[in-house]
Amino acid sequence: MLYSVADPLCRSRSSRGIAVCSLRDPDWPIPVSRSLLTHVLLCSLWISSLWISPASLMAQESQGPERWEKTIQALEQRDRTDPDPAGAILFVGSSSIRLWETMAEQMAPYPTIRRGYGGAKFDDVDHYAKRLIYPHRPRAIVFFVGNDVSGAENDKSPEQVVALVDSIVGKIRAKHAETPIFFIEVTPTNRRWAVWPKIRAVNAALAEYCSDNHRVHLISTAGHFLNQEGKPIGELFRDDQLHLNSDGYALWTKIIKRRLNQVLQKETK
Repeated sequence: MLYSVADPLCRSRSSRGIAVCSLRDPDWPIPVSRSLLTHVLLCSLWISSLWISPASLMAQESQGPERWEKTIQALEQRDRTDPDPAGAILFVGSSSIRLWETMAEQMAPYPTIRRGYGGAKFDDVDHYAKRLIYPHRPRAIVFFVGNDVSGAENDKSPEQVVALVDSIVGKIRAKHAETPIFFIEVTPTNRRWAVWPKIRAVNAALAEYCSDNHRVHLISTAGHFLNQEGKPIGELFRDDQLHLNSDGYALWTKIIKRRLNQVLQKETK
């Protein structure tokens, strides 16, 4: 049986300089064929190509809803320790909800429950909808989720957003069949102005969805954050030109309360 010169099992050479080995190497207790070694090598390479390191798995997982597990557990702990006020409005969403520390005071006389976490997208909210919503018996539920279109490669289309919204509404209806649901428009910001046309398309799709579904309402805010030139009013945002400052929250509050009044006060008459 002939092997290449580089074959480590070869112990001798022919007169022509070609490495020659027998089927049984003197140092090996069993016969070894070249074809067997080739197959073993190929199988080893194939198996190693399938192996994914724990770090890679963690990196992949960190991109999914599971990255918020500890945050959701912390919110669930608040559910256990902080009793809900009667007739409260439940606010769920991303960092604009989480950072709204003056919500209780500004939204009065509506009592509130604040369940926001920074960076949330609609697929995250859908994934955790039951855990975020089912422990509560709110008078109404308000959502603001502003990260599905940010200029990233994985930005969602309006159709994808609406599909997730519909899934969230379906989960709510399984527990709260008649509770009014509100979706706040995504705010125009200087930070994401380059993708504003895509965000505006998402807002339009949300508006259409709300108009077509029972007791689901849109809170139109976007136009109030644009100046006469149609650009975002920078003075309403923090230095990052993405999150609202105190003036921005004051304007947001006014719009949200007005819409809640239109829907909820009409129901009590």
